[in-house]
Formats: sequence, structure tokens, C-alpha cells
Amino acid sequence: MPGKTRRNNEASKTLEPEELKRAAHSFIVSRGRTGKYVSQLVMNFRKVMEPFTASQLKAKGTTVRDLASVAGPLGVTHLCLFTRSQIATYMKLAKFPRGPTITFRVLDYTLSRDVLHSLKRMVTYSKQFLNGPLLILNNFSGAEQHLQLTATMLQNMFPVLNVHKLKLNTLRRAVLFSYNASEGTIDFRHYTVKVVPVGISRGVKKLVTRPAVPNMGRLQDMADFVVKAGYMSESEGEDDPSSHVELAQPVRSRGNMVNARSAIRLIELGPRLTLQVIKAEAGLVGGEVLFHQLVTKTEEEIEATRLRREQREQLKARRRAEQQHNVERKQALKEELKQRAMDGMKRAMAAAAATNSGSSDSEGEPEEDAAASDAEGGQGDDPAAGPAAETSKPSTGGGSEGSGTEEGDDEGEEDDDDDAEWYRKEVGQEPDEEFRSLASGSGSGGASRSVTKRYTKKRPGPGETPRGAKRGRREEDKTSAAERWKPRNKRGRPISGTKVRRKQTAAAGRR
Repeated sequence: MPGKTRRNNEASKTLEPEELKRAAHSFIVSRGRTGKYVSQLVMNFRKVMEPFTASQLKAKGTTVRDLASVAGPLGVTHLCLFTRSQIATYMKLAKFPRGPTITFRVLDYTLSRDVLHSLKRMVTYSKQFLNGPLLILNNFSGAEQHLQLTATMLQNMFPVLNVHKLKLNTLRRAVLFSYNASEGTIDFRHYTVKVVPVGISRGVKKLVTRPAVPNMGRLQDMADFVVKAGYMSESEGEDDPSSHVELAQPVRSRGNMVNARSAIRLIELGPRLTLQVIKAEAGLVGGEVLFHQLVTKTEEEIEATRLRREQREQLKARRRAEQQHNVERKQALKEELKQRAMDGMKRAMAAAAATNSGSSDSEGEPEEDAAASDAEGGQGDDPAAGPAAETSKPSTGGGSEGSGTEEGDDEGEEDDDDDAEWYRKEVGQEPDEEFRSLASGSGSGGASRSVTKRYTKKRPGPGETPRGAKRGRREEDKTSAAERWKPRNKRGRPISGTKVRRKQTAAAGRR
């Protein structure tokens, strides 16, 4: 079985019929703090407007402008807005995208759950909300402008029914708006349509309309159940003959047949509303006031209000144009600065590339010159000149023997004098020729001077301290002054503080 997301995606790919796209769709929302009962009323009214409304719409935090911006792409044509004040509850009906708007005061309302609980037998099923309701307008034939505007608005809110293509099985609900001229109010009712057969006895109707077999335990014969008089129900006796019709199409209900007489019954679903028209405006939740139930103005006041509104609209349009001009100017300036920055970056990269190429060329020239000179030296007339030159180069190591330089000769002589002087002090005799030859590195053993001095112990010079003396002094410095001046016994071991105090106490007692 496919997942929920896959089913939703497949359902979204299916195209709606053109007649459903052209049908009126609506947003039903609330604004402000309305309370839980008004919130339930909003949900009930969404149920009335199904399936052409957003029944699961989450409109918290959105504005009318936000709803108007998405109404066009979604094909939504009307807005029903519920609000609540300290005086009363209000309902506004508006047409997207430019109005008009009609404001109703909700004088009284009853939720659907209360209506259904008041019925003896509830008739509710899910399939009755698959199609739009049938709209019924009663007593909207007055000449008042606001009344005609209200009737037009209500007619456009519900889907248009084509009589020639209409199927009776799709008529499951009905919506009634009845205008009371004496009180100036509009009563709203919501019904489900039920079709029952007429002209048959109550017993036969039970057998036909009910799936279960009725209880006939008290009857002696089957004929008593069928033909017994006085079995007519109270509701059947109260049926208006004008509600009896002949069915032109088959209806999905028990006992109803084509070209047979049946009775149409309306069972209320709720909610109930008692409305009063308060104000009519030309715009979307605003604009010029076309009608107001509580405020009356003269022609001069109406003209002054119109002029103020026009001035306000002109000022708003001018400010909007200035803002748009500023946005375009800032965008152009931003693009110019961006282009200038890009040009500067390109120039900097080109300069850096030129600098790098110049430095690489200057470094490559000495190498080429050296290579050329080496090649010329190696290709001379004397073939032995190259190896001889290599062997005649002096070594770069410091202190190596046979350097051939003046500095090397001076250092060698000084070292020889030092060795001879050391031999005289230690031995008390003049050094012999063998010692001199070993010190100078020219003896028969062939050992170099550097190797000889490598294993020779360094002698402390004048004013220097021997290594052992420094180490002993460092270890002696580690001993703190407290350790050095601590009281000691005859053996030279330090005495603890307790023993010292005992001795001091004993000496004071002897005194």
C-alpha cells in the first residue's frame, strides 16, 4: 500500500474539471480574540461551504493582504471574516481582489452540535458534503441598494447549478437566507435534503426503507401489518402537498422510483445565524462607504470624505512611486559598485601576474650565465683543467687541516703554543719532538689535528671554574638556609623542634 505522501502527490497531479475551477471558492477565517465559541462557529461555517473552501486553513498571524496575495493563484474568490468586540460578533463578506465588502452583525447564533442534539433523529453522513449546497434566497426582492448588493454577494458565494446537467444525487444539502423586512434581519439555516416515498402505508414503508425486519410479534396475520388503517405517522400527516414531486431521475434512497411521487424533507444540520446588515464598502475590507445602518451623512459630508480618500490614495501612490524609484536607484548603485570592485580586482590580479613574471625572469638569467660559464670552462684546450680545478678548490669547513690560508696558519701556531705551554706546566719539562709532531698533526701516525683535539679534555682557562666545582656549588645552593642553620646533635644530624624545646626547658630549669 503506498504511503500517505505518495497518495497526496498522486492526488495533486490530477487536474480538476473546468467547472470546478470556475466555481466560487472561499477563505473563512477569524481575526483577533474571538473566543472558543466563535472559533467553533468558524469551523461550522467552513462545513457549510464545503467542498469549495479551505477546511483545514491555518490563518493565524496572516493579514487580509496576505490572503489577497494568494487568492489569485489558488482561485479563491470570496472572504468570510469573523471578528468579535465588546459589543457584538461581526461577520464580513468580501470579494477578492477589490471588493465590495458587506459587514453583518451577528445578533444570535447556535452551533451545529446544539442543533443536532436537539433533533430526535440526526441524519448526518460524510457523502452529503462532497457537493456544494443549494442556495435559497427568500424575500430579497426589495429596492434598497444594500439589499440588492447583499443578494448578489450571497449568490456569487455559492456554486452555480446548471439545471440541464444537474443530477439529483448531488443535491444533498440546502442553504437558506431569509430576509425579514419588518425587523431588517436575515435568518440563516443549513439543511440536509431527504427524499421519502409517499402513497404507501407505514408498514410497507418500514419494510422498504429499513434494512431490518420490523417487529410483528403482536400481529395475527401479515395482512394486518400491510393494510391496517391508522398506521400513518405524524410527520406524514403534516406533509405539505406542495412538497410532493415526481422524480425524473433515480435517487439513491430506499423506496423511491422514477416517475413515482416522493416527498422532500429538510432536516436541519446547523449552525443557525441571525444577521443584520451594518455597513457596505466599495473596497476590500475598506474603501468608500456605500451604506451604513448606524451613521447618516449629508451630501457635503459624503463629498468631503470622498475628497479626503482620494487625497490619501494619491499620497499613497506617490510614496509608493518614490519608494520604487529609491529601490531602483540603490540597486543600480549597488551594481555599479560591484562592477567597479570587479574591475579593480582584475587590475590587481594583472599587476600581480606581471610582477611575478618579472621576478622569475630576473632569477633565471644568473642561472643561465653560470651554466654557460661552466660549459665554457669544461670545453677548454686542456682536458685536465677541469679536474685539476676541482681538486685545487679550498674546503669550506671551519677548523679543517691544510686550509692553506693565513687564518688557518695563525690558528695552528697559537694551538701549538698552547699545547707546549700546557705540557711544561703539567710535566715540568720541555716537550719532545714526538709530542710536537702529534700536536701539529704531522706525526707518523697520520692522525689529523682535528681528530686529536676532538678527544682532548678541555682545560679550564685562567679565571675559569672547574666543572666539578660548579656542580657541587649548585647542589649546595639547593639546600635552604633553614636546613643549614638547623640545630644538630653530636653526630651532626639535625634535631627536630620538639627535642629543641625540651632541651631549652631543661636548661631553663637548671638555671
